[in-house]
Amino acid sequence: MQVALRAQLLKTAFATIGAVVDQGRLRCYADRLEFGEIDSAHVCFVELRIEAAACARFRVARDLELGLSVAALSKVLHFAQGHELVELSYTSKDSLGVRVESGQRELDFEIRLLQISADQISFDQTYESWAVLPAAEFRGTCKALADLHLCDTVSLEVLGAPAPALTFRLPDRLGRRTYALGAGGALQEVHTAHACSASVALSKLQLLHCDSDQSVTIAVDAQLPLRLSVGSAGCTLRLYVAPQEAAE
Repeated sequence: MQVALRAQLLKTAFATIGAVVDQGRLRCYADRLEFGEIDSAHVCFVELRIEAAACARFRVARDLELGLSVAALSKVLHFAQGHELVELSYTSKDSLGVRVESGQRELDFEIRLLQISADQISFDQTYESWAVLPAAEFRGTCKALADLHLCDTVSLEVLGAPAPALTFRLPDRLGRRTYALGAGGALQEVHTAHACSASVALSKLQLLHCDSDQSVTIAVDAQLPLRLSVGSAGCTLRLYVAPQEAAE
């Protein structure tokens, strides 16, 4: 296995992954890489999918499942600048090679692989409601509500016609922010047949890291965990957050 891709892509993705889990399994296929793990409290599940087309170089000779220390890879990624390439290579049974490369320098590291035994989890579900918001607005709203220090529970509500909108709401009218669709509204897209909402821990929403030029898709369904998605061409990161009871 030998895969090279832009450092910024990995740095942003593993900032979120590292906030959720310490280790997990990197699955390598002929046309993609996948990572998916649930936290120890079974509140958050994070998954990453990188298509071969998103990589500068991509070669996987056979399917692999590699036990990865997220903390170790994150430390290595600190040495990489966003514009540089990071190459992941696997040639032996007990280590993953990581090379940071640009026209000016090359840095080589080895990360010892882990033995991880757990069932594979997937949340490949269809959601009935979703809204798309610029990443800067999403992060700014989560920070503003958290800075109030009033409550860690927040409800996200997707509203449909005649006035499509997305609302972040603290309990008991302690605070709210609404984004509208249309001229002058920051909301980029809304899809819902009827109003749909979910209450989750605000602190869990803040685990999502994203670049300022990205968008966050917030998917809500009464029967499913809240799903936050960010991505660029050929790369998708999803964070699922289990619902909780809204505070009275």
